[in-house]
Amino acid sequence: MFSLVAQRALQPGSKLAATDCVAKRVAVTGCAGFTDDAAYGAMDFLLDALDGIAAEVFGSVAHLLNLDLDIIFVDTTSTYFELDVPDELADLQAKVDDDGISRPVENGSRAFGHSKDFRTDLPQVVIAMAVTRDGVPVRCWTFPGNTADTTIMRTVKDDLAGWNHREDRIRSHVQLCWLALLLLRIVENATNDTWRNVRHELDQMHLVTLATADGHVAQRSATTAGQKTILGALKLPEPPRFLDFTVPSD
Repeated sequence: MFSLVAQRALQPGSKLAATDCVAKRVAVTGCAGFTDDAAYGAMDFLLDALDGIAAEVFGSVAHLLNLDLDIIFVDTTSTYFELDVPDELADLQAKVDDDGISRPVENGSRAFGHSKDFRTDLPQVVIAMAVTRDGVPVRCWTFPGNTADTTIMRTVKDDLAGWNHREDRIRSHVQLCWLALLLLRIVENATNDTWRNVRHELDQMHLVTLATADGHVAQRSATTAGQKTILGALKLPEPPRFLDFTVPSD
């Protein structure tokens, strides 16, 4: 799960691209790599545990960043898919308030609707996100592409007051992107720098594998002054200088 979130923050791409990124471009302790099936399994787990994860993330981040939660801003956007036909919408029962306005059930079905990308010819989903006045994302939702903003706000309000190609896979992809954006904002707040600058500095840290007939060793490049500053601000230890030693079995 961490690898999928980190990949969307560092090098956004598909689940298949994530397997290649982790296997070839980064070193994640305890995760030498994974298959695309494992990535889909992690996304299914995210949706199953989403309510608990979202509540815990909200509480932890609010304390960590000392968030001002007096005002929460909510906005929506749409993202389209290169498909000829929309998904068949699930028969979901939306709640209806006394004033007759419904509260749609979260769902990732792709449908025709008002496109903010000006692509009304393609099916889409609608994404809503809630952020603090400082731009820290605290929750996001996914709705069918024909859902109106006025009805979405009712669902958003209820969810915040109280504190899923499959359509749930679309929703889990959106949730991964939310977690990546949250991670990005935490780093920016802790380092008092932009994510672009932090990523550029840390991207200069490399892991080199030296191989001979006598075995191989994986050694990290020396930590720069800028990298030490970033790791210190994030209260993270430096990665191990040597990550792997292998000698011939004979």
